[in-house]
Amino acid sequence: MATIQYTALCRELYTELVGKFERSQEEASRFAARGTAQEVLNRKKLIRIFRCLTSPDVNKYRPPRMDVETLADKLTEKGLHDFLAVLIFSTSELQPAQTFMTKLLIEETLAAESCSLPSTRQFLTDLFEENVTPDRFLAQQAIFCPVDILRKREIWVKSKEQRLPYIEEKQVGRGASGEVYMVKIAKGHFWNSEHKKVNAEPEEVARKDCVIEENLESESAQTDRAIMKLILALPNKCDNIIKSFGAIFLDSSKWCLFMPLAICDLGAYMTEYHKMRPSTVMDKVAILKNARGLTGGLVFLHTQIQGEDGENLVLYHMDLKPANILIFRRPTEDADHTEDGYIWKISDFGMSRVKVVKHTAGGESVTSSRNLFARWARQEPQAFSPSPTKNGRLEGTYLAPESLSYTRSMTQESDVWSLGCVISVVFAYLEEGGEGVKEYARARNRYPKSEGYDRFFLPQRTMVRSKPHHPSVLLWHKHLIGKAYSRNVCEGNAVKFMLRFLEREVLQDQKNRCSAKKLEQKLKDTCKKYEEVVVNTVTPKEGERLRQRFGGITDIRRHFHRTDEPRFPHEIDQLMIAGTESYKGCDISPDGSVIAFWTDNRILVYMSQSLNDSEITPVASWELKGDIRTRILKSVSLTERYLVASTSGSFQFYLFDLQKTSTSILGSHTLIDHSNLSEITNLAISPNSKTIAFILRGNMEDDEESRSRLLYRASVKSPKLCELEELRNIGLPMTDIIRLSFSTNDDFYYVVEPSDTDDRRNYCVSVFHISLKDMSLQEVEFASPAVDHSVIVDLFTTFSPFHRHPDACALVTSERKLHIQTFNEKQQADIATPGPCQCDIGKYRVLRIMTTRKTGHILAIGRPVASHKMLLLSLKILRSPQSSNRDGFVDVVELASIPGLSSEHKFKERLCEEEDEIIILLSCLTALTSLAGKTLRSIYRISISLKTLQAFTST
Repeated sequence: MATIQYTALCRELYTELVGKFERSQEEASRFAARGTAQEVLNRKKLIRIFRCLTSPDVNKYRPPRMDVETLADKLTEKGLHDFLAVLIFSTSELQPAQTFMTKLLIEETLAAESCSLPSTRQFLTDLFEENVTPDRFLAQQAIFCPVDILRKREIWVKSKEQRLPYIEEKQVGRGASGEVYMVKIAKGHFWNSEHKKVNAEPEEVARKDCVIEENLESESAQTDRAIMKLILALPNKCDNIIKSFGAIFLDSSKWCLFMPLAICDLGAYMTEYHKMRPSTVMDKVAILKNARGLTGGLVFLHTQIQGEDGENLVLYHMDLKPANILIFRRPTEDADHTEDGYIWKISDFGMSRVKVVKHTAGGESVTSSRNLFARWARQEPQAFSPSPTKNGRLEGTYLAPESLSYTRSMTQESDVWSLGCVISVVFAYLEEGGEGVKEYARARNRYPKSEGYDRFFLPQRTMVRSKPHHPSVLLWHKHLIGKAYSRNVCEGNAVKFMLRFLEREVLQDQKNRCSAKKLEQKLKDTCKKYEEVVVNTVTPKEGERLRQRFGGITDIRRHFHRTDEPRFPHEIDQLMIAGTESYKGCDISPDGSVIAFWTDNRILVYMSQSLNDSEITPVASWELKGDIRTRILKSVSLTERYLVASTSGSFQFYLFDLQKTSTSILGSHTLIDHSNLSEITNLAISPNSKTIAFILRGNMEDDEESRSRLLYRASVKSPKLCELEELRNIGLPMTDIIRLSFSTNDDFYYVVEPSDTDDRRNYCVSVFHISLKDMSLQEVEFASPAVDHSVIVDLFTTFSPFHRHPDACALVTSERKLHIQTFNEKQQADIATPGPCQCDIGKYRVLRIMTTRKTGHILAIGRPVASHKMLLLSLKILRSPQSSNRDGFVDVVELASIPGLSSEHKFKERLCEEEDEIIILLSCLTALTSLAGKTLRSIYRISISLKTLQAFTST
């Protein structure tokens, strides 16, 4: 009877234990977190177990008398819950449990310490005196032996004996020396030896896995491990060097390093997460202060590290690049913080490209960690990849010229070169935003003597020593300096001061380069020069004029501006918005009733209620809350009904019901969270608010799929219900898609930015059209065969579909060529627009195009050549009888001048149509000026008569 009861009790406990396991459905990964055995085998359960084990009908030899309560207390005192849990989980036979009770609790012939997990076969054989139970025990004990991650410690793990304590793990990146994962460590398994405590809640960290290439018993491997231990034990004396939490050796074949989890790396931040260039001088100062922090980190690595024996050590990073510079939120208690609330940290110096130099009386003794780890990637993509580790020849974009030398004479000056290249790219971002960073890379890559590789120098191919400067780098520096001077003399001086220093003392031959300390001082001086820009931006007289102009607004019409003697009848309303926010994006609903601005953390919504007697204020706002250490707002799209916003990290978006916004807090919302899916990179919502389209970052765990994307859609049934559906896999690089938008409720488009063709000199823009009715996919390419290396402008400029005919679209390349193309040439005869063509726009540069739904007119926002003055234009393609099928010319008509708007400004456009009127809304993201701490931006409303437009453009 007792045997049957014990077997049933074991089954009951087995089920309860499985229900408490982390990752219980994954047989190879499931584990019992700390405290699970104690929770399941509580005192009541232990008493039930011992009643079965001490029942008279199963005890032939009657061990010394001991009541079940005493047995339960004794087991608890000895801490044997985990051992008993493994035993129960591995076998329901009564005899092994009785042996355990007799030897460890009653007779105490074995010490409780000998039962610590993981147990050995020899101990189990001695305990049970047979071989079956040890086999079963050893097969299951790993589940109850999750590893503890110890801060600043390196531990060895055998996967057959222990489980890794990850509740979740997801690959988030891949470098030259390993793969990076986000892992969530179960509570109780992340031990901080400094504070003598464990994590009370699950902890998200980054884990980098590096495959061990050498035999760990070899002399060189032992040297490399000593270096890794040095990296692991680095003191946390520099805020700009990433901390190491701990490391594990897994089965002697993989080294896993644990680090804080970042928001993203610098390259991704500039080109994907915050493409918008900084809009105020103080935003630029904040970024430059972070860049200065990197130089401080490099000074620390080069001059401020000591070994265990007290000797001064020099640590060469050897692989500085934007991908190895991680961005974190700065702790709120940090008083000396940058204005943007972020801090940049140098990472990945403890992997495969670290050198340590000891200065001794006999000279320098160099040890290296470059042999210990296998390299994951032997070849990585070229072209405009913002931060490739290696190109096809194992040469890095940011590596110094000496990296190509046969002697490999890499020193701390090599790090200075790399950081100088990063700073050069940062200045491109300050001026041109994320697209400028990509275009800068293309310019270096396209240069005829670059041999198709993106570097900051040209390789030396003759016996005559060539200059270290890359012509495209010098051209871009000249461009950046000129753009800064066009805004403000003080800013031009600051940009020129830093970039000329880079050319003179950083991007030089190895022996002529400055130290990291000097580079740090020059960045400090540059920050001071930028702060002078703030002081000298607005004169008192100009400030008073601006204050009188924008001091109080009671109605949009009060700030009506009419162009001098307008050629075309129109009205322009200009609304000024004051605030200190630094916006990264903006969207306007299809009917023009809602405008949303957003930062990394906050969304502000403007509607008609935003107008009041004293100031223009958002009608509602919302802030990202919860654990935001590793999350920022990424994309926002809206209609008059809904606003949808995605965040970085995993598949997560918020759906706001704008119709329920009645207070200053954005209306009720639903969080849609699918942590098993990858991050949303692009999103758009249909005009009727019923469909949301998403493009997801592809699966990085498979080599072939690592550059692909997934296309999903969510059918919005109600504010609380969204049905998610995968549509297709689109094999495109992760940073290629630059535009996703709906034209109708059933048609949407995505635009893929330029990529290299086989001959590496012809570039094209691809536009894809998807119909939700039949899920058909159509593609059309817009080629631009000529590459002018003296012109710094993106190939892709702007795009618009013809709303009445989803199979046709218009696109502008390089601001000066208009393309009209159809996805389905069979339907060309039904389209009221001209056939496929490529036309030069002539004496204008076009930045935005829009098409009207009713008439098919092409309207544009552009400027005359050699002018920053922005105009509303009408574009009409004309053909001569002698022209070929694809040739023609563009007739440009100036409709309106837009006051205060410059080609330097970033803005969002929206064309709305009423019965007899066309309304164009322009929402400016770039700050116009600053007054008493207030940042002013404009929203323009341009109104024109549809009948007048038709009559005017037909003449």
